[in-house]
Amino acid sequence: MVYVQIVTYQPEYDRDFYDLNIAWLRKYFYVEPHDKEVLENPKSYIIDNKGYIFFAKLHNKILGTIALINEKECYELSKMAVSPKYQGVKIGQQMMDKSI
Repeated sequence: MVYVQIVTYQPEYDRDFYDLNIAWLRKYFYVEPHDKEVLENPKSYIIDNKGYIFFAKLHNKILGTIALINEKECYELSKMAVSPKYQGVKIGQQMMDKSI
């Protein structure tokens, strides 16, 4: 297990949010126009709508991200991605624990 610091959204992490999620989508699915729009504008689509974005950080490097999108009655867990180099070492679990 690699222990990471879980930090909240900061605009300086926008590129990490985009890059990690685009890489995951390209590997496992495909990038739809709406996905790209949300990933390019996380503050307006997620944060400004009372959602949350968390990042897994190790030695000042962002290794993963997860978002909670406000759906009014509940939050949708979305936009979860971990750098391929760090998959399998429980970073996703740590982000899930923080989200809960």
